Amino acid sequence: MATPNPHLTTDHSAVSVIVMYIIAITFVACDVLVLGFKGLDAMPFGIYGLIGSFLFILAAVAMAQFVKRQPH
Repeated sequence: MATPNPHLTTDHSAVSVIVMYIIAITFVACDVLVLGFKGLDAMPFGIYGLIGSFLFILAAVAMAQFVKRQPH
């Protein structure tokens, strides 16, 4: 009887990295669409909303990078 491969189970850290990148890409796409079609005035809270959005993007990418570097 073959021994089960522990790497075949769901790797939650890999899933969380994908989710963080999806969140970051979604924020970038929404920022581009709003700024491209309506301009900065359409952003909630104007420039502060844009800065906040970029902070969320940076946080999502940083969390994805942090999870990738964790030992298994």
